[in-house]
Amino acid sequence: MLKRTLLLIFIAFELNACIIKPLQPTPATFTLWKKKDGSIGEVKSSLLACGFNSPYTTFGMTENAYAEAELCMLDRGFVNTSRDGILCNQIEYKKRLPACQVREEAQRK
Repeated sequence: MLKRTLLLIFIAFELNACIIKPLQPTPATFTLWKKKDGSIGEVKSSLLACGFNSPYTTFGMTENAYAEAELCMLDRGFVNTSRDGILCNQIEYKKRLPACQVREEAQRK
């Protein structure tokens, strides 16, 4: 009976993992940015022009450099489609990243 119960629990966990898709890899950076009538090529080139190291990953970027690059993308008319949004919209980053503070001060003027 115990083996059967454990087998049912295991199957339930496995099915649940298939449904909610945990531990998925981070999507390529260029897939998180959209612009009306913008091509994938435009997204990729704008990411590089805004300071991203690569259109595929943010590996090696400091949080502040990442925030600056995100703000640059917004200035170019792109929209971030990630679940969490941009760093400067998150309270813990807004208060401590210079890029976010500069933007906020500029908006007050």
